[in-house]
Amino acid sequence: MKNILLFGLIICCFVSCKKKKPESIVSTKNEIVIGKLDSVYSNILDETRELWIHIPESAKDSTSHKIKYPVLYLLDGSSKFSSVTAIVEHLSRNFIVPEMIIVGITNTNRTLDLTPPEVGHGIISRNGIQNPSGGGNNFFDFIERELTPYIEKNYPATKHKTFVYHSLGGLSVINALVNRQELFNNYIAIDPSLWWDNRAFLNVADSILSVNKFDNRALYLGVANTLEAGMEPKLNIDKIQNDDIPETPSTFHIKSILQFANSLETKKDNKLLFEWKYYAKDDHGSIPLITEYDGLRFLFFLV
Repeated sequence: MKNILLFGLIICCFVSCKKKKPESIVSTKNEIVIGKLDSVYSNILDETRELWIHIPESAKDSTSHKIKYPVLYLLDGSSKFSSVTAIVEHLSRNFIVPEMIIVGITNTNRTLDLTPPEVGHGIISRNGIQNPSGGGNNFFDFIERELTPYIEKNYPATKHKTFVYHSLGGLSVINALVNRQELFNNYIAIDPSLWWDNRAFLNVADSILSVNKFDNRALYLGVANTLEAGMEPKLNIDKIQNDDIPETPSTFHIKSILQFANSLETKKDNKLLFEWKYYAKDDHGSIPLITEYDGLRFLFFLV
């Protein structure tokens, strides 16, 4: 309901203003421009973070300077910025979602930023170096105390915020929902790494989701088909959920997510608006685009 009201108010503002240009992805000087680079220095992280920013074209119209927009915060900003911007532009032109400011946050140490505290180990990278982990609280402090105030001061942003990402970023999305729910209104977790720390975080999250209330919060969860090729029945989600597929290192990821989804479906009293989908024909790499599309439709149109 909150999202319907938000969308309605924004649409009313658009109707009252001069008709905007049909595209907010604009061309100038023989270039197609979908955003701008910005940055913010973080005292909390002790470094400068690059930001990829998309602003709706209607925000540049002098007659609509009073319009403010919800903000979509996107992890691993540079890698998914163009696809998310295109989806939001398409859906907003068809009045399925409101126009949004998109803030792509770059990571300097992805494993550190996106994992909850504290495990006794990191992740071994391809070059054999152990990446530090457990910096999720500092990263959320940066978002709350430095990044969000900067965006709201320098851009026409409302306080309505959506948090999106994939894999370890999806783990961060669930962590924010569970432990820092004041930061965001909407969440899209794409094939999240809920296997993290041998499911220790998953078990803590399950306990918190059982006892706390999540009024005016919504989560869309996308689950990829990460079973090994040839594993039968490959596309039968019921068989996976019912433990007909054995738990092995290769199934630990998907079974962790399904444990979370099935448990959350039983928690009707926590007031969280929740939907999830298994994408049988998409693997861990191909799932982001379709989940971003379906998730935004769920959060803003189908509620």
